[in-house]
Amino acid sequence: MMMNLKHQQGLSIVELMIGILLSLILLTGVVQLYVSNSTSQRVLHAASRMQEAGRFSIDFASREIRMAGFTGCARIGNTGISFNNIADAGFGYDADGDGDTDAMGFIGTNAVSGFDNVTSPLDDELTDMGLSIGAGVGQVVAGTDVIVIKGSRSCPGGNIVQQMNLTSANIKIKDADLCNITQNSLVLVSDCSSADLFVVSNNPNSNGVDKSTLAHGNNVNHGTKLSKSYGLDAAVYQMYVTALYIGNGAAGQPALFQTTTTGGAFTTLELVDGVTDMQIEYGEDTDDDFAANYYVTADNVTNMDNVVSTHVSFLVRSNDDNLSPEQVQYSFNRALTTAGDNRLYQPYTATVTLRNRVK
Repeated sequence: MMMNLKHQQGLSIVELMIGILLSLILLTGVVQLYVSNSTSQRVLHAASRMQEAGRFSIDFASREIRMAGFTGCARIGNTGISFNNIADAGFGYDADGDGDTDAMGFIGTNAVSGFDNVTSPLDDELTDMGLSIGAGVGQVVAGTDVIVIKGSRSCPGGNIVQQMNLTSANIKIKDADLCNITQNSLVLVSDCSSADLFVVSNNPNSNGVDKSTLAHGNNVNHGTKLSKSYGLDAAVYQMYVTALYIGNGAAGQPALFQTTTTGGAFTTLELVDGVTDMQIEYGEDTDDDFAANYYVTADNVTNMDNVVSTHVSFLVRSNDDNLSPEQVQYSFNRALTTAGDNRLYQPYTATVTLRNRVK
């Protein structure tokens, strides 16, 4: 028997509205799930980048500070550093052109200089390195700390291969290329009793010969004589001056920067972005037991030569805003602060010992 389709009229308005309502409820749930997952992914990605930036900043700064004042086997305290002064005027280490080179004044003991919550104008030591406060890329962010570190680094081709017959004689080393030593490089020659700092005044390229020649002429140094004639027990090290600071990054974010000596001038490198502040406290040893008696900011240090360790703190923030439903609170630099935006914030702190000032 055939069915009678005469009364099949489709869906009623009520049935249609109920169906649409159910669909909207399901669609709302799907959208909320997507938004929630998307936000979670953004937060996880931001937190991962912040952790990477924080760990890198701590590791990099710790490594630099830890080796401050390294002069080979000649230990600071029982060694005379003869600073064979570089020529003040017309040389790449005088970035501000004021006719002096305050940043170069390394005498072995002054391996660390600190500048607390910097404002304009900066100290001459920093302007010699080309640093300035401002909104431009690479310029220093006001109100943050700056630390300057001096020392030397070992190099595989730095062994002296020929006894000097005069204090003014050129120095012969194994291979300057292996040490990346070029004309106008800052170098330190050191044995276990003395050390001399000078600028290489010639092109030391070995040109296929089994040794490289380092001259210390008075065109870039104030004198040609070293404190002694070094022998085969001595080595040449790459001397460096490095500043770590918070600056304006190329992507518009605050970043950790390094300005350091390279081949006769200072070069600046953005290390990692998202680092919005650096604060450093310096541990002074006042009773010669090679341990800090207290920690203070740079402005309150009695004598930087007595600093044996540091508390280094970085504040890292997410590059993206609106990741937190409310303004977060964070503890940094001994204060509880409420953020002025909805970014994520995370402090990172480490205590770093200056190895070359302790036994």
